[in-house]
Amino acid sequence: MRYFSRAIVVSTVLCTLMLVSAPVHATSPGENGLISFRRYFNDKQTSGALFVVNPDGSHETQITFPAPNELDYTQNWSPDGTQLAFERVTFKPKSETHEIWVVDVDGLNAHRLFPCPGDDVCTAALLPSWSPDGQWMPSASPRGR
Repeated sequence: MRYFSRAIVVSTVLCTLMLVSAPVHATSPGENGLISFRRYFNDKQTSGALFVVNPDGSHETQITFPAPNELDYTQNWSPDGTQLAFERVTFKPKSETHEIWVVDVDGLNAHRLFPCPGDDVCTAALLPSWSPDGQWMPSASPRGR
């Protein structure tokens, strides 16, 4: 009976911790073996950049450099592991804009591909993705536009 009670307590605590933990967004190692992740720069989570790191935690490197009112996230490796596509949100006083960007794994050649056509299109329907050959990136627009 004691063992059963401890198992229930441990299971309950673990389930509670999983529900309360803050979500983490990182990508699996790309073709190059690196893991990418986002780090927030403020408590409001309205500013943050992308980093890459080796699977063992070594050589952490910041590869995007957004302005203080910008957040880079929802990143996705290119099939060959040389670039990351990501969404950049720019927070304005009463609105925000969303754009899809691409950056080389070394942080060079960051450039905007296209703006997202609607308020939540990027976050709801267009997580940046690549064609299998890495030559194309799908885009989406809301119906009626």
